[in-house]
Amino acid sequence: MREPSKHCWKSYDLIALYKKTIKKIQKEDKLQRFYFPPEVNCYWNTKLKAAARIILNGDNEPQRIEFNPTYFALFPQDLEKVMIHEVLHIKFPNHGASFKLHCKIYGGLLYSKNIERRKS
Repeated sequence: MREPSKHCWKSYDLIALYKKTIKKIQKEDKLQRFYFPPEVNCYWNTKLKAAARIILNGDNEPQRIEFNPTYFALFPQDLEKVMIHEVLHIKFPNHGASFKLHCKIYGGLLYSKNIERRKS
């Protein structure tokens, strides 16, 4: 799988990365506590201000995960870590202590970089 860049982010397979991420978490989850849907719609969203976001329905089931292509053109190395962050929101909807702990355990990025300052 290629890393996204300014020229190839549209071709990067986000659904394949989602599947790889849930397999990684489930493999490392020795107590088998986590169930993740086998597939979630993942999209690039050019209007997104944050690096990424997950849209959950009322039952905390993921509807879709959106990624900001501008952010990942600048920071392609963050894509896998941000995917881990967003996937963990399926089990931990907010950024509380449990979310932060699991994000650290599985290698997720807790905070994305600010891209607004880099536009100048």
